[in-house]
This record gives sequence, structure tokens and C-alpha cells, in this order.
Amino acid sequence: GVIYIIADRAGSKTNVAAGTGKSILPVATAPALNEDESMQLKKASDFLKTGRLEEARLIYKALAVQEIPEAMYEYANLTLLNDNDKTDCREALDFLQRASVKGYAPAKRTIGFLYAYAGDTITLKQKGYHNCNFAYDIPRGSKLLMEAALQGDTTAGILVDELNAKLAN
Repeated sequence: GVIYIIADRAGSKTNVAAGTGKSILPVATAPALNEDESMQLKKASDFLKTGRLEEARLIYKALAVQEIPEAMYEYANLTLLNDNDKTDCREALDFLQRASVKGYAPAKRTIGFLYAYAGDTITLKQKGYHNCNFAYDIPRGSKLLMEAALQGDTTAGILVDELNAKLAN
């Protein structure tokens, strides 16, 4: 059926199956950041854009331990894509999983991709995820990719389509 994203009276968004009025997937909203946290996220993002990955990673980690979903995702992703000896796969996957549980769509997309494509080492390597081993779980991965797509993550939608095409062959 058709899925609509509507806002309730409090302004929070919820996905509702058309014609049923039943919520099928809450769209989590991140808690408001204080001014310092916002500035630190911006600083880390600027470092990332200018190729200063280790500096960005350090800031993201400091914010990730404060349970800020965006920072948890960015730190985890940078760690998983890292080519040096500092890669801690277990810690990175834990942060990624927790950001996903908090409803952060990019985390859902990434961990969904890792689950769904864990058996495809060529695709993982092409995307830069070649330093860690990931659990191969297509149902779990596709569920997370669909959740991210329903939250408006267009890349997740593309990955779902690619996964469906791959599984159809």
C-alpha cells in the first residue's frame, strides 16, 4: 500500500499505512543539541570536507560517547572506512547500531547495507568497507534499508532496488 508521512498535533512525524491510521514506523527526531554540540558537529563536518579525517573522527568520537546520533554514525562510518590500524570494528558497529536504534536514517542505511551485502565482498570493497567482517543477514539488512528509505533516505531506496535486482537474478 501507499505510505504517507504525517505530522501529529505535537509535530512529530509518523509513517502511517494509507487508510488504516496505524503507525508502522516512528520517525525519530534527534534531541535538540546545545550550541557547543552544534558547533562541534559543524567543525567535524568541516574537517571531513577538507580531508582532515583523523581530526573529524576525534570530534565525532567525543560527541558519540554523549549519544548524539549524527556523531555516533559519523564516527562509526569513519572508523569502518579507515585504512589504518586504529580500526575497531566492534566499537564502530556498536555505535552504528545504537544510532540506528535512535532512528538516525543514515545509520539504518549503512548498517542495513552492511548486513545485506556482507556476503558480497566485491561490493563491500567498492564501497570501502573491507577492514571488518559483517554478519550476513539479508532480512535484517533489507528491513533497515526500507526503514531508512521510508524516512526519506534516497540512497537507501536505491540500495533496496539494487538488492531486489540482485536477489531476482
